[in-house]
Amino acid sequence: KAGDKNIGFASTYDLRHTSYHPRVKVPAGEFDCYKMRVSIRNVVLKLVSPKMYFWYSKESPHYLVKYNIGKSVVSRRRKGELTVLKKGNNQ
Repeated sequence: KAGDKNIGFASTYDLRHTSYHPRVKVPAGEFDCYKMRVSIRNVVLKLVSPKMYFWYSKESPHYLVKYNIGKSVVSRRRKGELTVLKKGNNQ
């Protein structure tokens, strides 16, 4: 569980919904990933918050490889993928 007390209300997230997804293909390459579904636990916020999915690389460091945030009453759908991965000093 995580919370953010800097936004005017306490929010918690349910991170129990994680699964393994082998070989996610994005422009930066193919990665073995964990898929995480983030759920808002606050009853009021849950009614207006979108479904959120994040794919993190299985190998360390765990890169954010892909995300998909669904449409909600207050926001539009957002998607993103890792396009470039530079390996080297501090990257």
